[in-house]
This record gives sequence, structure tokens and C-alpha cells, in this order.
Amino acid sequence: MTDDDAAELAALRRRKEEMAGTMTFVRQPYVAEDMLIARVPNEAGYYASHPYHGGSFDRSRFRQVHGGWDHDHCFICAATVNPGDEWWAAEPPDEWGLCLECHERLFGDQKG
Repeated sequence: MTDDDAAELAALRRRKEEMAGTMTFVRQPYVAEDMLIARVPNEAGYYASHPYHGGSFDRSRFRQVHGGWDHDHCFICAATVNPGDEWWAAEPPDEWGLCLECHERLFGDQKG
């Protein structure tokens, strides 16, 4: 990694930390959710997916997988959060959260 790459990553992390500082979080266990996944891969060969919270969707383009959104990542450090792990979930409408360590570093002993 070059010095420029490291500086860019540090700047991105600072922006994410600033953004997180404006949010309200609730500590809770992570729970697997249903997801929608594309039926056809994109140009890079990846299948797009995202959590599914109900509602209509184009069944010719996506399929629903019950419990398929089975992990998430800390918005700041990208640590993996698995079902049953405690984390700090951002209050809706945001769909991301913070691992315990990043929340502690950013907010100290606050309750979220």
C-alpha cells in the first residue's frame, strides 16, 4: 500500500466517523434478515443483494432468500457481525451499524 493509499483510507475512515457521529444507535443482537438477490450477475460477475423488509419486487430480476442476510459489517472498520453478536444498529432509515469497539472509541460510555 502506498502512502497515498494509506492517506486516502484514513480520510475515508474520518468521514465515516464524522457521519456516524450524527447518528443515533441502539445496542442489540444482530439478527439474520431476509434478502433479495439478483437472478443475473452484473458485468463483474457478482450477484447484487440487499436486505428485504417486505413489499413488492420484480420477481423476474430478484429472488427472496429467507434469512439470507446472515451477517453484516461494521460501518467504520468492516469487522464481521454475525447473528447473536451484539452491535450498535443505526436507527432507521439507515441500515448499518457499529461493532462494540468502534462505538466505544467514538462515543465512550454513552448509551447510543
